[in-house]
Amino acid sequence: MRFEVTAYDKASEQLVSEIDVTPIGYNFACELLGIPLEDLVYVYRLNADQISAISHRAGIDIPFDPSRSYYLEPTAEYDDETWPPKPEQ
Repeated sequence: MRFEVTAYDKASEQLVSEIDVTPIGYNFACELLGIPLEDLVYVYRLNADQISAISHRAGIDIPFDPSRSYYLEPTAEYDDETWPPKPEQ
């Protein structure tokens, strides 16, 4: 599973950026969103605190701009990937 934070301009609804945050891991993503692992298949809107937490965990700077909408988008990394994955050790 690959994770990206996407940002869209609120006025134009155009995609502004895509940032690979896969290193945050499944468990962190579920905890951050307050969802069970099985539900980590949808696109989730993120708030400023969640962006900050992802930024810190991934070790990259993701500046929050209130004129943008942010989302966590999980996607399969390969065609035969199954879900849910085996729990992280």
